[in-house]
Amino acid sequence: MTRPARPILHRSPTNADRQDSAASRSPGASSPPACHPRHRPYVLLWGDLAGIPTITPEARTLLLHAARALNAYVRPEHIVPGHPAPATTRAEAQRPGNQFNARADWHAILEPHGWRCVGHRGQTGYWRRPGRTEPGWSATTNFAGRGFLYVFSTNAAPFDPDTAYTPFAAYALLQHRGDFTAAAKALAAQGYGASAPQLEDWRAARARHRRREAEAIARRILARRQGATDG
Repeated sequence: MTRPARPILHRSPTNADRQDSAASRSPGASSPPACHPRHRPYVLLWGDLAGIPTITPEARTLLLHAARALNAYVRPEHIVPGHPAPATTRAEAQRPGNQFNARADWHAILEPHGWRCVGHRGQTGYWRRPGRTEPGWSATTNFAGRGFLYVFSTNAAPFDPDTAYTPFAAYALLQHRGDFTAAAKALAAQGYGASAPQLEDWRAARARHRRREAEAIARRILARRQGATDG
């Protein structure tokens, strides 16, 4: 563990300053000031850089998995949604893929393909890929309530490492070899998504609503013009 050395201050030293001063005089290597955001040297307080403790490969793997599982940020380019963009209209929300994302169960998606859930913490599920026998996990589901499958493993084909997948994207990769069109058709056959008559009814209702709004705006404009003329 390291700690920045105390800068030169023009005031009476406090107890914390004295501790920092003692740390700055402790034996051991210090880092170049450029490593510190304020250009102060980090000084070794205890331990020996020549005698770093070793851990087993299994313990190292477990620590890495634990650290990755705490990551709540996924870069947008590392998210595979399975469709060009999130649903922004009612019609888009009725697409089979979007309805599947809203209703899907990760157990039903992953377990038939050999994935095994090894535990839960809150809403987060921890999963072990097929073929893995050592401790640890290969992916998480719904971490931070985001609804994604986030894969850590580099040996979890057809998934890529350090990548997040929506339920629809995972289903398409596992069941349809990444053919999203075929996956959407299969889901539609299972009852996901609105039928063509339902969409037509909704589009007609939306057109009527917009027409009424336009007529109301026209009436208000006409009323204001008449009021100005009468005045």
